[in-house]
Amino acid sequence: MALLEAHAAVTPSRLWNKNFILSFSISLMGSLVFYMLLTSMAAYAVISFGAGQAAAGFASSSFVLGAVVSRVPAGKYLDFIGRKRVILLSSIIQILLSLAYIPTGTLDLFIAVRFLHGFAFGFNHTATSAAVQTVIPPHRRAEGTGYFGMATSLAMASGPFLAVTVSASHGYQPLFYICATIAVVASLLSLLLTLPENPPSAEQRADKWRLTPSSFLEKDTLKTSSVMFFAGLVYSVVMAFLGSYAEAIGASEAAGWFFVALAAAMLICRSFVGRLQDKYGDGWVIYPAILIYAASLAVLTFAHGEFAIVVAGALVGAGFGTLLPAVQAVCVADALPARYGVVVSTFFIMLDLGTAIGSVVLGALEPVVGQRGMFGVSTFVVLFGLLVYWAGRRSVAQGR
Repeated sequence: MALLEAHAAVTPSRLWNKNFILSFSISLMGSLVFYMLLTSMAAYAVISFGAGQAAAGFASSSFVLGAVVSRVPAGKYLDFIGRKRVILLSSIIQILLSLAYIPTGTLDLFIAVRFLHGFAFGFNHTATSAAVQTVIPPHRRAEGTGYFGMATSLAMASGPFLAVTVSASHGYQPLFYICATIAVVASLLSLLLTLPENPPSAEQRADKWRLTPSSFLEKDTLKTSSVMFFAGLVYSVVMAFLGSYAEAIGASEAAGWFFVALAAAMLICRSFVGRLQDKYGDGWVIYPAILIYAASLAVLTFAHGEFAIVVAGALVGAGFGTLLPAVQAVCVADALPARYGVVVSTFFIMLDLGTAIGSVVLGALEPVVGQRGMFGVSTFVVLFGLLVYWAGRRSVAQGR
């Protein structure tokens, strides 16, 4: 109770306060680098190291692997190190790693740098996502989480465009310098943060080096965020196969507009849906978001032209883009401030795991049922996620 009262005492009444704006900006910087490099490093590996398609794909995705691995220790040790300190140190490390790409001379070393860069990004993202929850007024939790998630949406929309433009005009080395400069800006912004820290309790210190599931994962968050595992599975397969699917049905020009529609719908929905969630309740937002997400896969399954592809992109943005911050807000609302780091880490572990294996697991269906069938199965995977979310929330409620 004392912890809750102390947290309430330092939480500002305004949503767009200094620390929220700084946290939003730092998240935008990190996500911008993530999307700039994610969409360009496979091609860089082919050009610079003569990598095959499989090796180039792994070189690109090793960043994501590093981010997933970092989530586990980040949640547990965030408050031992200090939230502001983690954000600052991980931002500085990202400066060095952005520059480390330039002298890298072998594919193996390049993959190692990618993994370490992803690890630093994961620590930074976990710390920033946990810290921002301490400066959002509790009665505007969903709205604030939605606005904060718009940083990722903006990066998703602009990062790939910047990467393609810079690499096509000036090559890849200037791209790395730009990423390093962005990380410098993030480091400077982190110096301005004044965050409420959460010193570990005596019990937490005693368990500092004890490696138990409960020290890395939050049980109630696992129940609630399991839906994000299934959402991530499907999102991954859409990202991996959309381009080839659009080409196969004679709508290749619509593939680019799919992502434009996705980003636009995501930005629009995140600008107001959080307010609806705070006012009317979680279920009024989350269940429709899951159904819209499922509808996007159904549209893809039966698509026969460019218009359907663009509509599907808008529905993915509205469904998946709403679901992510909405479920995260529920998870945080269930927890004590002292567990925010573990809660955020658990949430993103579920999402990242699904995203990491989705194109492999669901993609394995493609030779058997074709791409239409693969998207059809994905529709039911999303609907199964709805049942998982309902069961998880019921279990959390019964456990109180």
